[in-house]
Amino acid sequence: MASQTVLGLSASDHAKKIARYYQAFCLSERREFATAREIVDHLLDERLSSQLRSRCLLIKGFTYFCAGQIDESLPFYLEAARAARNSDIAALLRAARHIAVIKSIHGDHYQASADLEALIPLACQIARNDPQAYSATLNSYAVELGEIGQVEQALNVVLRIAPFSIIHPEFNETIAELREKLPTRKHSVVVIHIPSEPATASQTAANRTTKRARLSTFIIREAERRFTSFRAPPLQRRRPIPSNLALLNPARQPAKPRAP
Repeated sequence: MASQTVLGLSASDHAKKIARYYQAFCLSERREFATAREIVDHLLDERLSSQLRSRCLLIKGFTYFCAGQIDESLPFYLEAARAARNSDIAALLRAARHIAVIKSIHGDHYQASADLEALIPLACQIARNDPQAYSATLNSYAVELGEIGQVEQALNVVLRIAPFSIIHPEFNETIAELREKLPTRKHSVVVIHIPSEPATASQTAANRTTKRARLSTFIIREAERRFTSFRAPPLQRRRPIPSNLALLNPARQPAKPRAP
C-alpha cells in the first residue's frame, strides 16, 4: 500500500498524516470500519488542517452510516460540513448530501429534496474535478423528487448521469424505479359542447380534469426548463455557499411542503 511506503520514509509530519488518512480511507472502502475509525480517531486528536479534518470526519461518519448507525453518523457529517465550509467544496458537498439522505431516511422527503436542490450549483461547480460527488448528488436528488411525486422531473435529472451507470449501477436502479412510478398514459377525451343542451355533470368533471392535467404539465415543464437552463459557474469563480442550506444554519425555519 502506498500509504505504508510513505509512513516508512523520512517524510514531513503533514505528509505522514495524509498517508494515515489515505490508509483509513482504503480500509473504509474495504468495509474494515473498526480499523479505519481507530486511525481517524488518532488523527482527529492531532492538529490538522481544516481540509484534512473534514475528510477524517467524513470517514468516521461513513463508518457509522454503513454500519446502520444512521443517527450516530449525523454529528460527524455536520461537523465535517462546518470544517469544510471555507476549505474543501468536495467534502462539504459529500457531508451535506449525506445529511439530506439522513433526513430522507427519517421520512422528511420535502426538506431532503430542498436541501439537495440547493446543492446542485455546488455539484456542478466541481463536476469536472469530482464527477463521483456530482453524479451522486444528482442521483440522490432524483430519488427525492420521485418520493414527493415529481417523477418526470426526477427522470430528467437522473438521465443526465446515466453514462456514469457503468461504474455506478445504482443509477440504473433509480431510473428503473422512477419509470415504474410513471402514471399510465390515457387516451385523450374530446368533449363536444352543444349550446342548446346544458352540460352534464360528467362533462363538467371531464373539463376540470383536463384543466388540472394541463396545469400540472405546465408546472413540470417549467421546472424542467429552469433546471435544464442552469449553467455551472467557471471553476475559478467559486460562488458562496447557498444560504438556504438548513444544515449549516440551525436557526432556519423548516421548509414548507411543496405540492407534488
